[in-house]
Amino acid sequence: MNCTGFRGNYPYPHAHTLYFLETADPNCKLRPEQFRAKMIMFTFGNALARAHKLYGTQPQSLLERPVTVQAVGTNGRIFQFLVFQLNTTELSGDDGIKNQVWLDEDVELYDFAKVRPLIKKKEVKVPAGLAGYKPETFSKFLALYLHGAV
Repeated sequence: MNCTGFRGNYPYPHAHTLYFLETADPNCKLRPEQFRAKMIMFTFGNALARAHKLYGTQPQSLLERPVTVQAVGTNGRIFQFLVFQLNTTELSGDDGIKNQVWLDEDVELYDFAKVRPLIKKKEVKVPAGLAGYKPETFSKFLALYLHGAV
């Protein structure tokens, strides 16, 4: 069954941005490359389901319009930004048109988050709160979040 997860009469029938939250559960912990692979698989699957809905299930070497899905993955401090562009549903050959993935990996939002300050020899080495905030990471997150917003 080909299902995008959206009802047929829904005014926005495809995912704009997929969000992945890295779990703190040690039994479900993925290595960073596995986490990024999971993001690629889900964006590909979502784009393929959307292409099948738009263009049918027969393999096409070149889609009339590419299907694009973006994703953000995070553990709260480190972000993975991904954009997947499906250009073809013909996946059997190695030549011809290719699908594309853009990935910005392991982007830190801040260096440290401390509930209590780190004190060594009666000197505060790292104060309580956020240290080393990187606003360009939040700007990138916001750009993906607002992309296409009306």
